[in-house]
Order: sequence, then C-alpha cells, then structure tokens
Amino acid sequence: MLLFPTAGVLLLFAASLILPASFRRSGSARRNFIVVRLFLAIASVIVVTGCAQPGESPVAQGSPTALPPAATMPTVPAVSPLPPSPLARPVPPSPLPAPAATPVPPSPTVAIAPPTPAVDQTQPAGCEQYVQTLSVVIPTGNTRKSVDVPRFASGFGPQSFGVDRQGNIFICDTVNRRVQAFAADGTYRTTIPVQAPAAPADIAIDDAGNLYVLDDVQGILDQYDPQGRLQRRISVVVEQPRGPLHIVGDTLYLSSDGSDRPIGVIVRGLLEPVSETSGVMPTGRLPGIVGRASGRRYAAQRADSTRGVVEVFDAAETPIQTINADAPQLLSVRFVQEDAAGNIYVQVERSAPEGIGALLEVHVFDAQGAFVCRILIPENRYETWTVKLLDVGVDGSIYQFMPRFEGSLLNVFSLQK
Repeated sequence: MLLFPTAGVLLLFAASLILPASFRRSGSARRNFIVVRLFLAIASVIVVTGCAQPGESPVAQGSPTALPPAATMPTVPAVSPLPPSPLARPVPPSPLPAPAATPVPPSPTVAIAPPTPAVDQTQPAGCEQYVQTLSVVIPTGNTRKSVDVPRFASGFGPQSFGVDRQGNIFICDTVNRRVQAFAADGTYRTTIPVQAPAAPADIAIDDAGNLYVLDDVQGILDQYDPQGRLQRRISVVVEQPRGPLHIVGDTLYLSSDGSDRPIGVIVRGLLEPVSETSGVMPTGRLPGIVGRASGRRYAAQRADSTRGVVEVFDAAETPIQTINADAPQLLSVRFVQEDAAGNIYVQVERSAPEGIGALLEVHVFDAQGAFVCRILIPENRYETWTVKLLDVGVDGSIYQFMPRFEGSLLNVFSLQK
C-alpha cells in the first residue's frame, strides 16, 4: 500500500538534488531554482497526504508503538473489589479518663532517678548532698480531656499536692474530683473520691493520717479519715489570691499573698470552724507563713533583681531575724516550710542565662538562719496553674509536682547521708 507514494517521493527528492547544478549559471536561474524546489517540496507533501487511508495517521503508519484508533480499543472488564483480609482488625479508639464517679486506679510509670547530685557544687564544705531519688508520671485529668468541675480557667488541671510524715504523696486530681495516693517510692496506693459538690483544689495531712481537702471556689473544707471516709465538712472564707493549705499543730492555715490565716481547727480528732469555742479566733492575715517545727513566721519577698529577703517573726509577731536569699536575675522568693529539725527551705526562681524560661532553686538554711546549701531543681515546666511548686517533708526531702496535659510529673530529691 505504501510502495507507490514512497517511490514518487524519492523521485521528486532526487530531482531536487540534481537541479541545483543546472540553475547556477545566472541570477534569474537561481530564482527559478528556488521556485522549482518549493514546488517539488509541496508536491511531496501532497503525495504523502493523499495516499494515507481514511482514519489513519500518516505519522503513525508502520510505527511499532502506534495505538489503534479509540473505536477499536478493547473494553477492560471491571475488577471486583477484593474481600477484606481476615487478619485485619479495627484499631480501638484511645480510652478517655475514667469519670469521677468510677475512678480507675492509674498505672504510673515509675523511674528511679540515678543518684545525680542536685546541690550547687560551690557550696560550703560539708554540705550534705541531695540527689533525685524518684521520678514518676501520674495520669491526671485536665480541661483538654474532661470537665466535671465548676471552674472558668483555661488550661485547668491538678492544683496541688501534699505529703504526710511517712513521705506518702497525695495528688489533688481536681478535674476528676478525686485524690490519688502514692507511697514514698511512687507506688500507687489508692484513690479517694471527693464527695460532690466539692472539688479538690488543695490538701493537707495531719500526723494521724487524716486528709483535709479544700475547695477554694465554693469555700468547702472537708475532713477524710485515712480510709477515705468523709468525717466533717465546714464552710470557710477563702481570700484570693491564695497560697497553700497547711497544718501546724491542730490548726489549719491558708495563706494569701504570703501571709497565713487560720481557717479550721482540729478538736478531739475532728475538724471544727475557727471560733471562740474551738479555741482559735478568726483573725485577719498575720505576717508570714507559720513554720511547723518552731511556730515562727516567715515573710519572703523580692527586694530587687538580685536580692531576696525573708523576715522572721516570733509567735508574738516580733521581728527577730532577716535571712538573705540572693540570686542573679531574681524573679520570685517564697518560704516553703521547715523540716522537723527546724531547718528553713526557701524557693527561688530566677531568669535562665539564655533569657528563656525560669530556673528553680531551693536555698536551705539551718534553724539559726545560716546558709547551708543551694539545691538546683532540674525541671521547671508547669503546663497548668498549681498553688505550689514545691513542698518539704519532715525529713527534709523536697517534692516537686508538675501538672501537665499528658501525665503529671512528680520528682523527689532526698538527702544522701
């Protein structure tokens, strides 16, 4: 089918090659030569185009990769979908935290920290070494997961914690309306549901193991026995901004703006409101926070960017001493508490050298106010508000609880004697 047009094209092309020699003699001949070559080229195109069959592409003729016209394409049958694999199993959704009415005991991840010194190495000779002895992640509720508490704060989670004389730790899981108890080694012990309408915002523990749980929004103070049974509920007045709840002797104090005020008293083992019959009269705020070992009061404040001072008052509210808690780029100073020996622990926050975040320290003084050592707390990242950053046990151990959205972190720093 292509023999004739192919021969014609070859003859015309040969003629165009032969013609130039005969047309080179004059300018007019050259012009005629150009016209003839144009004519031959046009004729070649006409011959090729005219010989092509209808519906065929002249370029695709004879090409080994040419596709047939669309009308002749075979129809591909539809493929039936494969049945699901018998091994495929749906992935269950992530479980939500247990509701407050049916609290589920958590499974904390406990990691005993290596004995890394936490004390500033520039301390006086003979300073006892603190090491981090416990780090445990505790599942707690927050407003990103569930809201079962009449609060109006964003980023709301556990607000406080407490430590008893044996070193047991009690976490106020505010959103889930419960108190979680852990042994000194971080082992989970029990969960104590807090009876509605109260929600645990702070906690203190007496020497008998009774728990005192404060709802600072509704003004409710509850007493639970060591087995978690509600014994007493009283109404209290809470001044804002408030500080931690704590016990000295038989009196419960609530601090506000660095000063204590009695809000409850323990009479024959039961919680009573402060009144004339209970032996503790309602009073205004007194200067400073009451120390549990000496009964002295400690009023801490930031004097300037490098100097913090702690004014010490005796039981008669007479100033008896000033303690300096100095640090560069000082941000805040707070009296934490005394241990059983009367040693004094002061919390200090200062700007990080890079200017990002704040460093957390504890300055330790002996019972006479002499500086002992400076303890560096390695972490200071709190994702929700908490009433206190640190607490001190009767043995001098330092407890840090950091509420976070994905599991709150509890660290313990203890003396290595």
